[in-house]
Amino acid sequence: MITAINGTATTDPTTLADVLAGLKPSQTVSVAVTRPDGTTGTGQVALGQFPG
Repeated sequence: MITAINGTATTDPTTLADVLAGLKPSQTVSVAVTRPDGTTGTGQVALGQFPG
């Protein structure tokens, strides 16, 4: 589960969508995740563009 984008908590799908809507394609962001086994991690992701 994605838990934060660029340090902003994404506690539900609406918040995640709102955070992503404020970013631009090709922008690189930090993504924090919690895996099914409970471990956490972070990584850098280059955003793409939603087709359509």
